[in-house]
Amino acid sequence: MPTPITATTTEFTNYTESNRPEFVDGTVASGSVSNSASRAEITAGTGGGTVWGGGLLSVATKSATTGTLLAAAKFSSSRVLSETDVLAFQYTLTLTPA
Repeated sequence: MPTPITATTTEFTNYTESNRPEFVDGTVASGSVSNSASRAEITAGTGGGTVWGGGLLSVATKSATTGTLLAAAKFSSSRVLSETDVLAFQYTLTLTPA
């Protein structure tokens, strides 16, 4: 059985939104879909913090340990956020036939 992502990572939850931001998909073209027209954003809470990457998860609840990890990426270097900084996430998902 695979190791749950929550067993090997820590979720950054010090943002003002009550839930994880939603992936709002755009038009599907050539097997790809992106949220470039409506990027997922978080606003850093009191004290800010450091973010090392981002993930696309099927459950909106912060720190939830259920659901499916659909995609994840580690930044090339960490992002240090100050209080009220906004960090926007953009994903492009591409499906190819097997």
